[in-house]
Amino acid sequence: MYPFIPLLLAFIFLSGTEVKHNTKEAFYNIEVRSEQIYILAEFPWTIRKALLEFEPKLKEASDKEAFHRSLFSYVDANFLLKNTQGKKLQLLSVKEVDHQGHAHQSNFEFYFKGSEFVELHNELFFNISKNHKNHHFVSIRDRVYQLTTSVVAPSFLIN
Repeated sequence: MYPFIPLLLAFIFLSGTEVKHNTKEAFYNIEVRSEQIYILAEFPWTIRKALLEFEPKLKEASDKEAFHRSLFSYVDANFLLKNTQGKKLQLLSVKEVDHQGHAHQSNFEFYFKGSEFVELHNELFFNISKNHKNHHFVSIRDRVYQLTTSVVAPSFLIN
């Protein structure tokens, strides 16, 4: 009588799984530009939880600017790029950008001063989950590296 109902139900259940974002994964597209290193980060919704764990006084904050300051400090402390001398590159900015991708994620852009790095250390979200993975897609000198950091291996070298 209603042959489209099973098809409709299948569509509802399958489409619901496509919009979910794994809360234990974050993704980073990293691109070396002329004088800066650009990073587009896709964070799960648990970024708020990670920030509150990192800076508990953020619970009393009443403005969005406090969130942005805390986010900058959190990234600066946990996402490090190092040059050939082992010196940490300066984080210039972190800003939220328009939503792209999954429904339960936030997108941010990071800018670092410099045009070269050989080591990346990323412990973002490790303060709330020991099972979290950070997936990196790094574009340097016409090469693309796909590397992951975890609690067990929080950094990697770029050849």
